[in-house]
Amino acid sequence: MMSFKNYQAVLITDEHQKCYFTGFSSEDGYLILTQEQNYFVTDLRYFSMVENLLKDTSFKVVIGKDFNFLGDYLKSSNITTLGVDFSKTTLLQNKSIKKLCSKIVDVGAELQGLLELKDTKEIQNINKACQITQEVFNDILTIVKEGITELELKAEIIYRFLKSGATDVSFDPIVAFAENSAIPHHQSTNKKLVYNSVVLIDMGCRVNGYCSDFTRTFYFGDNPPKDFISTYNSVLEAFDSSYASIKVGETCKGADNIARQVLLRDNLEFKHSLGHGVGVNIHEKPTLSPSSKDIFKNGMVFSIEPGAYKDGLYGVRIEDLVYINNDKISNFYTATKRLIILDKFNKQFLI
Repeated sequence: MMSFKNYQAVLITDEHQKCYFTGFSSEDGYLILTQEQNYFVTDLRYFSMVENLLKDTSFKVVIGKDFNFLGDYLKSSNITTLGVDFSKTTLLQNKSIKKLCSKIVDVGAELQGLLELKDTKEIQNINKACQITQEVFNDILTIVKEGITELELKAEIIYRFLKSGATDVSFDPIVAFAENSAIPHHQSTNKKLVYNSVVLIDMGCRVNGYCSDFTRTFYFGDNPPKDFISTYNSVLEAFDSSYASIKVGETCKGADNIARQVLLRDNLEFKHSLGHGVGVNIHEKPTLSPSSKDIFKNGMVFSIEPGAYKDGLYGVRIEDLVYINNDKISNFYTATKRLIILDKFNKQFLI
């Protein structure tokens, strides 16, 4: 998988990169990749578990503490050039590594390129995470009620993810009521839900280390303001227009611009990029932003999430996870993107 063009071995310390190469997510230990043999170095507490999980793979599991095994291995194998992802190693780790190897090469860009394009198995894992996410969102709509807090609803999301077969959340779920929805990365609070309020939920889970990402904005009440409906429809148009523009070979910057122009036309503020790649990391390549240099390719998985925010009033964001395969863009989700109106009896209306 790695090129080994200007290095003899690669050190992997990042939890999610370890999952990419091994299928096993662990905060402990590190990987050593070479053309002859791959190693998963862990301490005695995890050795038996990791050895069992990685049997019949290309990895040999060894016991090691800190970088002692790495140093011994580099010396015994006469390895003088080591590849390291500088964006994932700490300053302290880099100081230790430099003492063990005479030449360190940054392989961060190469690793980003590998993670950017997904194979069939990766797509299957992401699809499973998305199906769980969609099911949990539909389930959550049945328990929305007056007086529930953002934190309580957030806890229900996490509980239902784990109960439904996810191994973890992709990120800390965002639950935002009323004016809090105007903050794109709002941190949920004890704010209680009142009738006739905007609700924004941004959520995702992990399956076998792979992430989902999903956002819906809906109205809890029976009288949504015309201004809110208009804003919602503009965001939905931004989503649909950018989605329709995406083709292999086209620029990610171009798709962002199409969504941005729709929102600018309607005097709406778009405070973030259109989307980002998703895989073992919740944010990875490609980037769909005004400054992006990425090009759409087969194998990419990424979010499309236009949003518009009116400070002190409400925000609207609609997000799906999509992928490109055989020159065709497809959506992992089937959940409606039309505006959901949820009454106090949890009956749903679409407009």
